[in-house]
Amino acid sequence: MSLRDRLFNVAKAELKDAARKIREGVDGMLGEDDRHEFEFESEPPYAHEDLPPLPTNERENAEIRKYYANLELPIGASLPEVKAAYRRLMRRYHPDRHQKDPDRIKAANELAQRLREAYEGLIAHLEKK
Repeated sequence: MSLRDRLFNVAKAELKDAARKIREGVDGMLGEDDRHEFEFESEPPYAHEDLPPLPTNERENAEIRKYYANLELPIGASLPEVKAAYRRLMRRYHPDRHQKDPDRIKAANELAQRLREAYEGLIAHLEKK
């Protein structure tokens, strides 16, 4: 997988996360004039204010899923698999390997930073278990 494809996958994961956050927060963003466009014919049996807030572990699970995706691993991979995937991806996308092109250096730096964040997040998550 090329560096460009890898960055595309990272951007796609970020956009999916942003879309989820928008869907969760759309009720708070709509004004009273806009609500009629989105209302159902019959109201649901509960009020939006009565819903409990999202548990923090759901947000943590979304982060963990993103970390696994960044390291190109299936969800639930073991600690040795995480370490091996991180090493493999850093060998492939390390900024020092792309010294000839400034644009590729910038992209590789960003990717290396995201890989490091995913690696550290998964290590912390797996050590808690």
